[in-house]
Amino acid sequence: MRDISEYNEIYNKNCRCEMYLDFDGSLSFVEATYTEAEDSCIEVIVDSKTLSNALDTEALKALTFSGKMTLLFGCYRGMEHFLKFCDEKGIETMTLTWD
Repeated sequence: MRDISEYNEIYNKNCRCEMYLDFDGSLSFVEATYTEAEDSCIEVIVDSKTLSNALDTEALKALTFSGKMTLLFGCYRGMEHFLKFCDEKGIETMTLTWD
């Protein structure tokens, strides 16, 4: 995971923050969870072009990339919704957990 300050925030709500970073042909998505007991992050890395192709639909054409990411993350349902989308579209993911 890169420095958290480099990421673009998708949303930040109820002690959970979703972010993304586009680098070297890959997209890194991070879900950070903050609790009194501990902080943790789940990072999912996907190929940028593959994800962009999956999102290249007529219905989403007018949205910005950030708007597409908000929809993709299921209106605040988080990484679970994103991973389901990737599975349905056959997009390979690499998932890492950071404490």
